[in-house]
Amino acid sequence: WACGSKEKGRLWSRTQNSIFCSEEDNSLYFTYSGKSNVLEVRELNYQVNMASQIPWYENLAELKMPWIWNKGPDYHVPAIQNLNFKVQSGQMLAVIGTCVKTSLLDVITCQDHGGKIKSGQNIINGKPSTHQLVKKCVAHVRQDDQLLPNLTVKETLLFIAKLRLPKTFSDSQREKRVENVIAELRLRQCANTRVGNEYIRVQLLWNPVLCAQSFRLLCTLLVLLTSVGISGTAQDMVQYFTEIGYPCPKYSNPADFYVDLTSTDKQSKEKEMESQKRARSLATLFWEKVKDSDDVLWKANERACYLTVSVVVFLSRQISSNFRDLSTLLIHGSEALLMSFLIGFLYYGHEKSKLSIQDTTALLFMIGALIPFTVILDVISKCHSERAMLYHDLEDEMYSVTPYFFAKILGELPEHFWFVVFCARATALWFAALFPTLQMSTFFGNTIFTTFFMSGGFVVRLENLWLVPLWISKLSFVRWSYKSLMQIQFTELTYQMTVGNVTFQIPGKLVIQAMNLDSYALYTSYLIGIGTGFMLFYYLSLRFIKQKSNQDW
Repeated sequence: WACGSKEKGRLWSRTQNSIFCSEEDNSLYFTYSGKSNVLEVRELNYQVNMASQIPWYENLAELKMPWIWNKGPDYHVPAIQNLNFKVQSGQMLAVIGTCVKTSLLDVITCQDHGGKIKSGQNIINGKPSTHQLVKKCVAHVRQDDQLLPNLTVKETLLFIAKLRLPKTFSDSQREKRVENVIAELRLRQCANTRVGNEYIRVQLLWNPVLCAQSFRLLCTLLVLLTSVGISGTAQDMVQYFTEIGYPCPKYSNPADFYVDLTSTDKQSKEKEMESQKRARSLATLFWEKVKDSDDVLWKANERACYLTVSVVVFLSRQISSNFRDLSTLLIHGSEALLMSFLIGFLYYGHEKSKLSIQDTTALLFMIGALIPFTVILDVISKCHSERAMLYHDLEDEMYSVTPYFFAKILGELPEHFWFVVFCARATALWFAALFPTLQMSTFFGNTIFTTFFMSGGFVVRLENLWLVPLWISKLSFVRWSYKSLMQIQFTELTYQMTVGNVTFQIPGKLVIQAMNLDSYALYTSYLIGIGTGFMLFYYLSLRFIKQKSNQDW
């Protein structure tokens, strides 16, 4: 039995080593050796703009005009009142409560787009917190970040390292930092495995000093009650509440108990008033014990990345992600094959010379119109699947709009090189960036494509269009592709037509003239200009419209 136990022990040891990464030591790789740093919030009063929490398209759906969106006494609600707390490097501050936690983090990181600071200060080592200081010194891990699922763990971290680490870092130093993060998080066994959608580990590359030396799981506690906060060390929480008359019951979780204690009970009017009165009393008792402490300066490292480097790094990520997404590639290939088979099925058994003029013109129009339709749907769907990740990356200033724009265009260019498909893709990108939801982008994208389709010169002859659709047809990539295909097909051919017993020759140029498709020469096709124009609109939409997804409102 003893021998069996030893054998089982050795087996368990080997199994444990195979499950958990075997590291040389268990120390932290990013131990901060500088002076102590302090983040402090003083007398913070913050109001939430309730109107900004409602998407504009929902206001329009309720027939509310834009000039009344921000009016009314209930639109600005106090969310935080007289909040005071501090946290030092080497500590972990736990913020518990039923609400306002995300708003508090947004205020601290200068990303409070949905509210206004009425009074108070956020101070970092004695200096007022600014957007530039937060950008250089603080890593903000969001609760709903997303990643590209087709990249491996190491590739994802390396991509962030190339963009976020200082430009003085060499490639070997960046790779070393990535290896350290992988080892720190015990991810060596899955370093070459494709990631899911968790974003916490990439923030460790920046090595923020406020979260360094976190040897204790929980150091400081901030309890949010109504719009006022209580801050203190976690180990003193039970003792503090016991001294003021609220002991934690035996066998109860202190965190859960005190969250319930400081929350507003809205089961009835009486309970709501009682819980609010208790919360105000707790806030008053804590206010008397708040004390300040000395601060030291925080030296922030410079983070910079050249535009060309950002474009190259982003382009490599875009290409890797696109070509590893086998399901999407197979769908695109299947769509092209299916469309080809359908057209071939309809025209099977007809040689080029045996097709009538009407059948040939219909074939050319279908080739130039049906394929771009599927491209628009695919591109809009893909852009909205990446919209949440793009919004958070731009908010964190991980990269700017320009490298993302060029990488998006160049990375998918081999897939959509044909000019009419390129124009359709540019149109889809513009509508995907212009509207906040997939449904709205798809609706308006299909609407504009249908307009281009109807004014393309086949359904209705160009000379029969009145002024407005005639001008729209000049922007229709369907029209210009149809015109180009018609000129290529009919210019050198002669068709035979039989009327009764008489057979006569019809030059192909005469067909083009009859359909008013010869007003512009082939080399003057405006497909390049139209595609470039839609790309410019896409860039401006990325630049000036926040790419919020449904989950970010």
